[in-house]
Amino acid sequence: MPKTKKGGKKSGRKRREDGGDKKQCPFATEDQVYGLVDKLLGDRRVAVKCIDGVERLGKIRGAMAKRVWIARGDTVLVALRSFQDPKGDIIYRYAPEEVSTLRKAGEIMAEKPVETAGGPSLPDGGFEFTDEVLEDLPEEVDIDAI
Repeated sequence: MPKTKKGGKKSGRKRREDGGDKKQCPFATEDQVYGLVDKLLGDRRVAVKCIDGVERLGKIRGAMAKRVWIARGDTVLVALRSFQDPKGDIIYRYAPEEVSTLRKAGEIMAEKPVETAGGPSLPDGGFEFTDEVLEDLPEEVDIDAI
């Protein structure tokens, strides 16, 4: 009887137990920056809020286009273009485990800041309540006049 060339019942067990290849989490270099995907725009383009405060148009590179699916809220590595600052190329998408590794290494912030259009970030959604009484308002309001 000939030997089976593909293997038998236990042939793939050793390979599965190893856990496969674990890639190292890439850190940003001087021409790269971390970003958070804000919007998916179509045609392999996304709006990315980068860690340096600039919102860029990111282009998903061709090798990633059909192999790695990028969703809103994903942390990505953006390669900056020297000739176009508002644009960049997305070269890597971080898994949640890799994001925690980046946070532990101090590469990215632990919490996302709350941003408001009118000033500093406030935890309650942008409103600051005070006990001051405005002087321009009347003391009493006549409901019948309204």
